[in-house]
Amino acid sequence: MILTKEFSRSVKLNERIKRELATIIQTEFNELSFGLVTLNRVDISRDLSVADIYFTVINSSFNEKISCANEPDKIVGDAVHWFNKSSAFLRKKLSKKIHTRKIPDLRFRFDNTLLNVENISTLLSSIKNQK
Repeated sequence: MILTKEFSRSVKLNERIKRELATIIQTEFNELSFGLVTLNRVDISRDLSVADIYFTVINSSFNEKISCANEPDKIVGDAVHWFNKSSAFLRKKLSKKIHTRKIPDLRFRFDNTLLNVENISTLLSSIKNQK
C-alpha cells in the first residue's frame, strides 16, 4: 500500500515538474539560440532530492546534423551546458509554482530517443532493401 502511494506521488510530481518547467522555459527564455526545446521526461530520485530532466532540441539545421551523428553535437552540448548552468534559476522559479518541502536539484540530459529511432529505422530499411 505504501509503495503504491509513493509511486503515485512521484509520478504526479514528475509530471508537475515537467509541466511547470516547460511553462517557465517558454515564458522566461522565449529566444533560445539552439532552437525549440521539448521536455520529454522527468525522473525524480526516490528521496526526491534530484530530478533528471530529459529534453530534445528541434532545429532545422540541428535535425540534419543529428541524423548522421552517433553522439550529440555542439548544439546539444551547448543546450545541456546552458540548462545545467541555469538550473539554480529554474529551481527558484519552480519553487514558486510547486509547493513541496524541498525542490529537487535539476540535472538536464539530452534525450537521444529520436536518434535511436532514426538509426533503427535506417537499419530496418537497409535490411528490407537487401531482401
